[in-house]
Amino acid sequence: MCALTGKKFRWMNSAHFYTFAFTNPLIVFGRVPLFYYAAHLLLAHTLAIILNFACYGRNLFLWIAPPSLGGPTDPFPSNYGFPLGVVNAVWIVVLLILYPACLRFARLKQRRHDWWLSYP
Repeated sequence: MCALTGKKFRWMNSAHFYTFAFTNPLIVFGRVPLFYYAAHLLLAHTLAIILNFACYGRNLFLWIAPPSLGGPTDPFPSNYGFPLGVVNAVWIVVLLILYPACLRFARLKQRRHDWWLSYP
């Protein structure tokens, strides 16, 4: 454990010499965390609704809370949900879709200094 911690600290000590580009995804998403959070909630839920309609058709159980959130289990089919591979694919698609929007918003924040573009 101590050997791993020592290597991590050595890496962190040498990492400050590296300059990250403004278009690096870690920098982009880190500069606009609230924008990304709100946009990813909207996009992920929209994609979930579309995928559920595509897989299960127009059913009433899609408008109530799923069993994992305390909803009733009776109206849901036994195979309700998606495999982990589908969830990971949707996550990657959401990241790829939101990257250009987050990059534009980060550039807007860098260019303008309006009160609504910063945290208090």
